[in-house]
Amino acid sequence: MYHPRDGTSVYDIQIDAEMSEGDDEPGRSVIFPDKDLLFQADFRRSGTDLLLVGRDGKTAIVYDYFKDDRRSSLITPEGADLSAAAIKALSGPENPGEYAQAAVADESLKSIGRVEKISGSATVLRNGVPVELHLGDPVAKGDVVQTASDSSVTIKFTDGMVFGLSSSARIVLNDMVYQADASGGSALFTLVQGVIGFVAGKIAKTGDLKVETPVATMAIRGTAVQTEISAASGTTKFSLLTEPDGRVGSFVLLDKHDPTKVLTTISSATVATLLTPVALTDIRISQISKSPNDIQGENDFVRDLFQVFSPEQRQRRGSSDFEGIPTVPVNTHLPSDDLRQTDFAITPILLQLLEPRGSDVRTPSSVRVEGAATEDGPFARLDAVSDDFTRTPGVGPPTVNFPSSLPPGVTFVRSARSFALDPSDPAYQRLAQGETLTVTVNYSLTYAGVQTPASISWTITGENDAPVARDVNLGTNENATATAAFGADDVDSDASRATLAYSIVTAPEKGTVSLAPNGTFRFQPGLDFDYLAAGESAVVSFTYKAGDGSLDSTVRTITVTVQGTNDEVVAQDIAVSVDEDSSLAVAASFSDKDLSDNHAFSVDTSQIKGAVEVNPNGTFTYRTNGQFEDVALGETGIDSFTYTVDDGKGGASTETVTVTITGLNDGPVANDDNFVGIAETGRSVLAVGANDSDIDGDALQIVQWSAPVEGSVEVGPSGTLIFDPGDDFEALSEGQTATVSFNYTVSDGHGGTETATATAQVQGSGTFTAPHAQDIANGVLAFNDQPVSLTLDAPSQTTTATANIAMTIGLGPVIQPQMNILYVMDISGSTRNEFAGTPVGDLNQDGADESILDAEIASLIGLTERVRALGLSPADVTVTIIPFNENANPADPVEAGQTDANTAAVTFSLGANGDQTITNFLSTLRAGGGTSFEDALQASIERLQVLDQGGEQNLIYFLSDGNGTGSLADELETLTSVHQARITAIGIGEDANLALLHTIDNTGGAERVTSSDQLDASLVPPPIQSGDVVDVDVFVNGIELPGIGREDLISVPNGYALNLDVGGLSRQIGSSNTVSASIVFASGEILTTELPIAGVFPLSTDLVL
Repeated sequence: MYHPRDGTSVYDIQIDAEMSEGDDEPGRSVIFPDKDLLFQADFRRSGTDLLLVGRDGKTAIVYDYFKDDRRSSLITPEGADLSAAAIKALSGPENPGEYAQAAVADESLKSIGRVEKISGSATVLRNGVPVELHLGDPVAKGDVVQTASDSSVTIKFTDGMVFGLSSSARIVLNDMVYQADASGGSALFTLVQGVIGFVAGKIAKTGDLKVETPVATMAIRGTAVQTEISAASGTTKFSLLTEPDGRVGSFVLLDKHDPTKVLTTISSATVATLLTPVALTDIRISQISKSPNDIQGENDFVRDLFQVFSPEQRQRRGSSDFEGIPTVPVNTHLPSDDLRQTDFAITPILLQLLEPRGSDVRTPSSVRVEGAATEDGPFARLDAVSDDFTRTPGVGPPTVNFPSSLPPGVTFVRSARSFALDPSDPAYQRLAQGETLTVTVNYSLTYAGVQTPASISWTITGENDAPVARDVNLGTNENATATAAFGADDVDSDASRATLAYSIVTAPEKGTVSLAPNGTFRFQPGLDFDYLAAGESAVVSFTYKAGDGSLDSTVRTITVTVQGTNDEVVAQDIAVSVDEDSSLAVAASFSDKDLSDNHAFSVDTSQIKGAVEVNPNGTFTYRTNGQFEDVALGETGIDSFTYTVDDGKGGASTETVTVTITGLNDGPVANDDNFVGIAETGRSVLAVGANDSDIDGDALQIVQWSAPVEGSVEVGPSGTLIFDPGDDFEALSEGQTATVSFNYTVSDGHGGTETATATAQVQGSGTFTAPHAQDIANGVLAFNDQPVSLTLDAPSQTTTATANIAMTIGLGPVIQPQMNILYVMDISGSTRNEFAGTPVGDLNQDGADESILDAEIASLIGLTERVRALGLSPADVTVTIIPFNENANPADPVEAGQTDANTAAVTFSLGANGDQTITNFLSTLRAGGGTSFEDALQASIERLQVLDQGGEQNLIYFLSDGNGTGSLADELETLTSVHQARITAIGIGEDANLALLHTIDNTGGAERVTSSDQLDASLVPPPIQSGDVVDVDVFVNGIELPGIGREDLISVPNGYALNLDVGGLSRQIGSSNTVSASIVFASGEILTTELPIAGVFPLSTDLVL
C-alpha cells in the first residue's frame, strides 16, 4: 500500500506520470502494471491526478496525469492500452456537477444517435456524470456508454450504423462527423471491454470508420462485426458475422501506433481471430474455429442488430402488417433537429428531492386515460400525466409510479413519461376480424407529495390473420396410398383445420396427390416407384397453402418417403444359333422392376451335348465342344439347356435356351516338311504335300507359298514346288550348309485351307576364293618434292572373319639441285710474296716457300674436301678453276712455268678422282704478271655462259691478295642478275687489301684468310634428304589394330612393305567391311587409303557367325 502525497488516502498502485512517460513524443505512454484494474475500473479526476477504482475496491492513482495538455496512453506490460482520448472521456471533467448544469444550456450539443432497444440497465457517462439510458434517449459525441451485468443496449447512429453492447460492455463515442446530404464523413469509437457488435452504415461505405480496441484499430468498409475484449488482459477476439442474406464482408486490423501497418485482414465467418498482447511491442495473432454453438449465438446476435439496421420493415409472424415502430433505413440519417437540446440534460441516477416553496398545489382525485389500437397496427402511446395537474413554480413534474409487471406488449417510456402498447404482440393474435379486447394498466401519480390513482387503457380491435401452415412429413411404400392431414391452423379462431380451404401449389415429380375431405390429402405412388428394391427408399415433395376465405398462409412443403418392396423377376426363353466349330455368348433375357437388385444366374446342363459356363456379368458361354463334327455343310443340329435368374430376395425364374448348330466344311491338315542335301547349284523338286491330308477326302492343291530369304520357289507343271538356289549359295565351301524355309498353303477346293512350313538345307561344294582389289594413294612431299605412295591389297569378298592385307609404301627419287662452283684464283706476280699466315709450305714446288699462291692452293684443296664431304652427287656438281693475272682464260704466260695448260680455265667433276685431279691441277700453277679483277670476272661470265643451263646454283670463290685493278660494275651486274651467282671474296693473308674485294663480295663482305682451314663450305648447300615414315596405323571398320608401328615396316627397294592378317570382319551377304591404313612422314605429312571387303556368306548359313 502506498500513501499519496496529500496524506489523506491510501492507494494500492501509485504512478508518477511525468517520470513514467517514454521519450518518443508521438507514442507517449505510461506503463500500468495491473491489466485487470485498467480495463474494469471507474475513472475519476482529482485535481491533476487520475484515480482508478476497481469493482473489488482496489485503487490506483496516476499523479499529474492532467497537469498539462499533453496526455499519455496507459499500457499494460503485455501491450494492451487505452488511448489518452478514451481516458479523458472515461474520467469526465474535474467538477462533474458544474459541467452537468452547463450541458443543459449547451445549445451546440447535437445528437449522433439514439437508443433503439434496451434490456436491463445501461448508462451514459456524460461530462463525468452517469445517467441512466432509456428507449429513445439520444447519445452525443464524447459519451461513454456502458451496460450493467445481464443487460444490453442497441444504438442506431445518424448514418444508419447500429451498435449492440452485451452484458458489462463499455464503449467511448470519441468522434462522429456526418451530413446526410454529403458523401464521406468519419467516426472514431473506442471499445474498452465486453462483447460489442455492430453493422456498419453509410460512413463505412463512403467515409472513414475506425473502431479502436486495446490491441488494434479496425478499418471498416461496410460489414457486420462482433468484437469481444477480455476484461482481464485486453485480449481481443474479432469475429466476422454472416449477414441475414448470407453475405460475408471483410475488415482490416491496423497497428494502433502505426496506421500504415496492416496486422491482418479478416474475411472468413467460420473462424475468429484472436489478438493477444504478449509484450509492449508484440502481438500474437491466432485463429480459432467457431463451434456450432458459437455460430448460432452469433446468428441470434446479428439478427437482433439487423432488426434495427434493416432498411425494410419486418412482418410479424401470422400478420400481413408491419411493426408499428418505424425503423430508420441505413441510407436515411437521423435528423438531429428532431431531438430537443433538453434531452441532453443530465439527470443523475440519485436525485435530491426539492420541497415545494409553499405555493398551492391542485391535483385531481383520479386520472383515467383511454385509447384505441388495431391488432398488428402501429404502437399506441398514451401520456401517463393528464392536463388536470396544475404546475407550480419550483415543483418538478409528477412522478409516475407504475407496477413492476405490465400487460403483454406494454412498456413505459420513461423519457416521454408515457405508456406504449405494441398491438402486434402474440397475445393479441387470437382476435378475429372485428373482435375487441381492452388492456388496462393501473398506476399512480405523485405530485408535491400527493399520490393520485390513475389508469390507462387501450381497446384493441382484431384484424383477420392469415392461417399458419406447417411442413408435413409422412411415409408409405411403393404399392400403398397414403392419406394424411394438412398441417395448418387458423389463429383467429378455435375452429378445426378442417374448416380451412387447401390448394396444391406445386405437384410432386412422381406419384399423384389429390384433396380429400376434412382437411386431408391422398398421395398415390402409382408405378413411379416400382424401381425401388426392398430396403430402398425415395423422397418426393410437393407444396400447399391454406386459406380462410380472405388470406392465404405461406406456402409449405409436404415430404413423402416411399419405401420399396420386392418385385418378381421374369425370365424369357432364348433361341440362338452357332456353327459347329464356334462358341457363343448368350445374354440372359429377363425383366425386374427393382433396378438395384443383384441377380444370380445358374444353368442345368444335364441334357446338354456341348458345354456351357456362367460368366460373372450374367451371360453364358456355349461351346459345341467337338460334338457336332458329324454335321455336314448345309445340315443342322439342336442342343439346349435351362437357366435360372434369382434376385436374391426370394424371387426366381427358369427358362430354356435352344441352340441350333450349323454344319461346316472341315479344312485340310498340312504338316511341316524338311529337305536336306540340296545342291548349291541346279534346281531341285520338293515333294511338299506328301504328308498332308483332308478329313473330308478332298483332293489338295498348293495355292500359295512364300519366298525364302535366299533362293526362290516356283510351282512345277505337276503342281509340285521347285527350289532354285540361283547364285545365292556360291560362297559355300565343301562341308558348309545353309538352311532356308518358306510357308505353303494347301486348299481342299471348298474354302478350307491349311498352311505348313517347308525347310531346305543347301550343301556347299568346292572352296570359295575371292578376287583381290587394290587402292593406291599418291602424294608429293612438300619439303623435297619427293613422290610417295601408299598401296593396300586385299580380297574384295570374304566368307571368313579374317583376311590377309598387303601394304606397300613407295618413296620416289629426290631431285638434287645442280651447282657450278668457280675457283677464281689470283696468280699475278704479287702472289709470289710471302703469305702472312699459318705456314703452308711450297705446294707448287716453284721454290718460293710460304707464298700467297701456296696459301690459295692449300685453301682450295681443303675447300674441295669439305664440299665433297657434304655428300653431293658428282653428277650434280662441277668445279671450275679460273687462274687470272692481267688476263684470264687464259692468263698471260709471262713467267717461266706459266703455260697454256695451267693458265686456262679448267672444269672438273666432284668425287675422289675429281678431287685428286683438282689437287694436281692446282699444284701446277705459277705466279707472274699483273692483276686485273675485271678480266677475272669477265672470264667467270664467259665460263658460266657455257655451264649455266638454267636452274643451276652458281657459286664463286674469288681468292686474291687484293692488289688488283679494273672497272667491275658491269661484270658484277651480269653475274648477279643473269646468273644469280653468289660471290664470296677472300683476302689471302693478314696484309691482304680488302678494298676492291668488298666490292666483289655479295655475301656480306670480303674476309681475310690467315690459315688454309678457314675457307669453309658454308656457301655450298647440302644435298636434299629423302622423306621417311615415322608412324603407321591400320583400321578395320573404324577400329585401330593395336601393336602396329614404324618398327613393323620391312625395307624394300624404293620404300617399305607390311603384310598382316586382320580380323573382326562381317561375312554375311549384304554386310560391308572397310580396311584403311594411314602413314605419317617425318615432315608431318600423311597419306591414307582404304579398301572395302564385302561379306558374301549366305544369310541362311548354318554356321554360327
